[in-house]
Amino acid sequence: MGSSQSIPSTSEIKDAPRTNEEHSTSTKNGQKNLNETTGVASAEEPTLISTDEENSSDADSSDDDSDDDDEEELDEGILERRMILEEARNLRMIAEFYHCPEKPVAVDGTACARCFFSRYSAPEQVSSEEEEERNRALADAANLKKLAVDYLQPERPVVCDGFATGRNFFTRPSAPQYEDEEELIEHERIMEDIQQLKTTAEWFLHPEKPVSVDATACGRNYFTRASAPEYEDEDSMDERDQVLSDAAELKKVADWYLHPEKPVEVDATACGRNYFTRASAPEYEDEDSMDERDQVLSDAAELKK
Repeated sequence: MGSSQSIPSTSEIKDAPRTNEEHSTSTKNGQKNLNETTGVASAEEPTLISTDEENSSDADSSDDDSDDDDEEELDEGILERRMILEEARNLRMIAEFYHCPEKPVAVDGTACARCFFSRYSAPEQVSSEEEEERNRALADAANLKKLAVDYLQPERPVVCDGFATGRNFFTRPSAPQYEDEEELIEHERIMEDIQQLKTTAEWFLHPEKPVSVDATACGRNYFTRASAPEYEDEDSMDERDQVLSDAAELKKVADWYLHPEKPVEVDATACGRNYFTRASAPEYEDEDSMDERDQVLSDAAELKK
């Protein structure tokens, strides 16, 4: 093995001479023999051990070590397999939760737990400002959820708290002045116009609805009121009256043609004269024409007979 010294063989090893029966014990410093007669341990020269025995003992120890390693690897494999099966079982359970959400949630009545983050021994992980911000975010999320439900299910009844009260943010006493009087009047006028337009639209949309009239309501003509500005002169008013009277006469004549079966209404006190033979009529015929006309009229009378 790289050394000049030779290892003695088994035949070269000689036992030390013994005078009495002795029992040998091995110690750190070497082997000692105990004499039975004296009871005193006598030092003895160390003996050499054969290399074959060393090799056999080393092989036995290596076999034991390999067996131990195999057992440890087997145990680790079993533990790893159990862990994999447990994780697969948990994943299957979670997949079933998502696949069958209609299944009831199974809860162990004897199970109890506490929150890891809110336990007494938990370290302080948020400050007061962060806590307030979190509560505000959660409140906003709850309100958004409520609004989403309102839009998603409009058929649900509106839940109102009878004790809830509120005031208008813009008309509160402490509100800043953001409109002057003119803008406020204009705003009220616009709101009134919108209300009137809504009423008119409802008339056109539902013509079958009865007309509701307030018995105590009264009104006057906007154009003929006392405080109305003068917007026509006398000539325009006379012309308008003439147009209206002509329209009334035309309507009357049209009614005669439309309903000829109606009786003719005559005023007994009414009287008239011939337009063409009145005294003030202009002279539009000469004597020859008048004679010719008289002759025609006499001939017509003779033919009539």
